[in-house]
Amino acid sequence: MITAGTVHRDGERVFRDVRDATRAVAVELDDDYARLVIEVADPPATADLIERGRRRPTSRREDARRTRA
Repeated sequence: MITAGTVHRDGERVFRDVRDATRAVAVELDDDYARLVIEVADPPATADLIERGRRRPTSRREDARRTRA
């Protein structure tokens, strides 16, 4: 079964593009959408990449802000 598009669940807006649920990852967002659910080839590796990217500062300015906080 193919599931693609916007879903409204529990007052949240979620975008899904999944054919095989065993290969899906969900990314929590701070945006108009609460969550992005997509199918990927290697869910554990993809989740790890996303988590590492979230922890890494995007710029020196952001790094300085995090240091001050």
